[in-house]
Amino acid sequence: MFTLSFAGTDHMIGVVFDGAYEHLAPGNLVMLLGVKDAIERGARVFNFGYGGGHYKTRWGGVETPTQ
Repeated sequence: MFTLSFAGTDHMIGVVFDGAYEHLAPGNLVMLLGVKDAIERGARVFNFGYGGGHYKTRWGGVETPTQ
């Protein structure tokens, strides 16, 4: 997972993993660890970025459409 931090917001740029392990859903674990890290560092916002809406909706969140 690659994130950038700016002005109290963490921006998720991308999550990469070996496709052979896709059935284990490693992206979910990596994303959860990224959110945990952001909270521990005191980030006010975690922006899931492009493609991150999949995780947000799977966790019961609401995806906000933007242009």
